[in-house]
Amino acid sequence: MLKSFILKSKKFYAILGAGIVVFLLVLTANISYDLGREQTGYSEEYLQAYGIHMWAYGNVELPQETASEWAASACNLQVGK
Repeated sequence: MLKSFILKSKKFYAILGAGIVVFLLVLTANISYDLGREQTGYSEEYLQAYGIHMWAYGNVELPQETASEWAASACNLQVGK
C-alpha cells in the first residue's frame, strides 16, 4: 500500500510539475508578446494599413525601398502622423 502511494504521488508531482512549467512558459510568452507590441510604437491600425500598402505596391513590382517609402507615407497620412 505504501509503495503504491509513493508511485501515485510521483505521478502526481510529475503532472503538477509539468503543469507549472507549461503555465510559466505561457505566462512568459504572453508578457514578451505584450512588451514587443508596446516597443514598436505603432498602432494596430497603422500596421494593418502598412501591410496592405506593401502588398499592393509589391503586386505592381515596385522596388522594395520605394514600396516601403510609399507605404509609410500613405500610412502616415491615413492615421494622421
